[in-house]
Amino acid sequence: MKKDNSPKKEFLFGKRNYAIMLIGIAVIALGFILMAGGGSDDPNVFNPEIYGWRRIRLAPTLVIIGLGIEIYAIFANPKKVSMNILEAIILGIIQGLTEFLPVSSSGHLELAKALFGDTSVPQESLMFTVVLHAATALSTIVVFRKEIAEILRGLLQFQWNEEMQFSLKIILSMIPAVVIGLAFEKELENFFGGKVLLVGCMLLVTAALLLLADKAKNTNKSVSFKNALIIGISQAIAMLPGISRSGATISTSVLLGVDRTKAARFSFLMVVPLILGKVAKDMLSGDINFQSSEIVPLSAGFFAAFISGLLACTWMISLVKKSKLSYFSVYCAIVGLIAIGYSLFF
Repeated sequence: MKKDNSPKKEFLFGKRNYAIMLIGIAVIALGFILMAGGGSDDPNVFNPEIYGWRRIRLAPTLVIIGLGIEIYAIFANPKKVSMNILEAIILGIIQGLTEFLPVSSSGHLELAKALFGDTSVPQESLMFTVVLHAATALSTIVVFRKEIAEILRGLLQFQWNEEMQFSLKIILSMIPAVVIGLAFEKELENFFGGKVLLVGCMLLVTAALLLLADKAKNTNKSVSFKNALIIGISQAIAMLPGISRSGATISTSVLLGVDRTKAARFSFLMVVPLILGKVAKDMLSGDINFQSSEIVPLSAGFFAAFISGLLACTWMISLVKKSKLSYFSVYCAIVGLIAIGYSLFF
């Protein structure tokens, strides 16, 4: 009998990792399922079930726990080989969730590097990173499609109207991040590389911001030009690992007295041009290597990031409206304290 000498197929993760990932996905799915239902299509009809324990306490807690399980399952694995469809889907889900939830994906990545070593984090291709960022940008556009359409119609009128002013505020908010990112690129890189103490402290800052935003009074105030610049500065500061971009910008907006719904809307729309700009920069850099065999994993990762991004973005807007960011505040505080303790005693 002829012996099969063909190389044995390798997987990016081991069986134990896949089992943990499936558990994490199941927990996240359960959280979103428990979050559904209980509302009313009639704005004049109040249904107390929308503030029930199941929706505003249990469901968010399950999603956060599931996200933690996914991060652990991915970062605890030492192998680095080609990515298959399942792995692309899982990484896409993680990207879609962490892009919108205020937990600082960059901070968690740095903690994983410190705990498990740099080689433990899967090094997906630049093309895969570009695809995932494009997916989360598209999910934001879909969620705010009506608002974006109104803005575009207003811009085509070429008048000093509300849409023109909003667009200029978005541009103004981008300036601090663009300037700091270009002028201090090398200096910013020094903050990365497994600096656990820094990440822990910045997670505590994120936790404090989220808690303060939850306690702030709600108003009907819109984002002013001055507010846009200050929010942009907070977005630039969020380049530090451990400070959540969405958490920092939404919290800053609310603390400035901006209406919660308008704060979430501005926070998510202001990052779309930055993401698309980053995608364009990477595409034009010439560093992207694409092979036809990557089409299926790239497509799977794209749709996973897109769908999870839709859910996370919509959920985040709902939590901001209901002043329920404190759940993420507690989570960031716990992880931050653990990171500080680890850096000081281990």
